[in-house]
Amino acid sequence: MKIRGASLLLLAMLYLTLASIPAVGGEILYTNGPVSGTINAWTISTLPFDFGPSPLFSPGTIHDPGHFVSDSFTLTAPQSDVESVHFFAWTFVEDGVATVNWSILTPPFGIFYTGSAAVTDTLLFYNGGCCDIHEDSFTFPSIDLPAGTYLLTLSGATAGGPFGPHGVMWDQNSGPSLAYTIVGGVMNPIPSEAFYIDGTVIPEPSSIMLFGSGLLGLAGVLRRKLF
Repeated sequence: MKIRGASLLLLAMLYLTLASIPAVGGEILYTNGPVSGTINAWTISTLPFDFGPSPLFSPGTIHDPGHFVSDSFTLTAPQSDVESVHFFAWTFVEDGVATVNWSILTPPFGIFYTGSAAVTDTLLFYNGGCCDIHEDSFTFPSIDLPAGTYLLTLSGATAGGPFGPHGVMWDQNSGPSLAYTIVGGVMNPIPSEAFYIDGTVIPEPSSIMLFGSGLLGLAGVLRRKLF
């Protein structure tokens, strides 16, 4: 009898343990498409970006308004923990991105979270015309968000290299998001930028309950066999 009781107790403990284990993180919650590196870019720093003559771009291709750029992103899972952002940046040759200011908002200006982050900077390639193209990422404590559409805003980015500090630009691509520069509190539409967001999809309570019901059913079968 003690052995049978111990078996049922072990199953109950297994259920409680599995139910308390969080989902594995690090999955892509949203992607806005791949980096381009050649189409265009939008300044997200307080320093201007004047690259001079370029074989790739006509004068005025690089834009310098506002120094705030927002892109929409949509979370489809009922509940997600947002944990990191990866964005693609243009810099002067041999520069590296160091920090960036970020915000996650509900449209148009309902701020959920905001902060400043150190950036992990990875050089991808030289675009052959003016700039080095980088993948830059930063992390923050998990932000628990329900399904919906949000705005990721980047600004105040800093970069430096052997030739002094310069501006940083966010790579424009052909992604699905809506994008804006913010100038004097006014949102001006622009094409979308390249980025993706990592995090964890939180399991729904109904899924955990279903799993638990299966364990309890298994316990009942074992009990009938044991007795």
